[in-house]
Amino acid sequence: MNELDVRRRLVEALEADLIGPFTSDAVAGAEQEILPLAPSRWYLTGFLAPQGGRVPDEDDHDSKDGGLAAGDDTQTEDAGSADQEPKRPVRFPASMGLSLFLPPGAGDAIEVDVWYADYDKIKVAIEHSEREVNGYKRVPHGPVRATVPLEPEVLQSKGGINVKGSRGLVVKGELRTTEMEGLDPATRVLSLFLVNTREPQDKDRDEQFVFQVRMALTYPPGFVPRPNRRGEKADEEDLRVLALTFRDHQEWAVGHNTSVGRPQVTNGKVTRRRATTKTATPSSRPTRT
Repeated sequence: MNELDVRRRLVEALEADLIGPFTSDAVAGAEQEILPLAPSRWYLTGFLAPQGGRVPDEDDHDSKDGGLAAGDDTQTEDAGSADQEPKRPVRFPASMGLSLFLPPGAGDAIEVDVWYADYDKIKVAIEHSEREVNGYKRVPHGPVRATVPLEPEVLQSKGGINVKGSRGLVVKGELRTTEMEGLDPATRVLSLFLVNTREPQDKDRDEQFVFQVRMALTYPPGFVPRPNRRGEKADEEDLRVLALTFRDHQEWAVGHNTSVGRPQVTNGKVTRRRATTKTATPSSRPTRT
């Protein structure tokens, strides 16, 4: 095992601990995973809540009153009597997406593959006892493919494009053209989002959440890299040297409430982009015993 294998396994272990297993073979026993707590409290991030149910439970004090604040609750002797800054409102994310450039064109489509997992509430028997307690069993789904027409009116439609069998996951977006320097005229800018539109419920609310969410976009003609022209004509020599140093570095996509995986460039062309929900949400992780 070399250093790259070690790093890969460390990253997989961290993802499994904070997000959960992305695939059945990422972690041993992922297909049979049963959690003793609601998954939105067991995992720190990687899930999407329904649009209408993004506020944490009333008894989830760690999420509602945790460390996601603009100010500090305590003052030191040297802090003076400055007013405490208000805490930011806490909301779970309900969507994830990415923005990228497409070559000029019309009447075509892009393929979106979606992976996610539901957790069903079940009864679990305690070992050496007849007593049963609540558990949450993982049910993975995907890849589920949706064909998304690259038409502004379709992308911005109220209902969006349904992800088959997902009970309320839809794809929405925005498409426009740009005249940015360094790009062909009428190059298109696509912003695409996966949205959880499931109906929220007060009891067993995690049944309407989706976990370990990721999506991949496939576009055979190839995506267009975003040019970085900053510093090329700067008056300062250091800025021009930096621009020259990074002239071959290209940006293929920008994530929204998500990270974007490194692209695979084949013959100078990228045809597939992947995004995963790795942005932290205000869920608090309990101590496991």
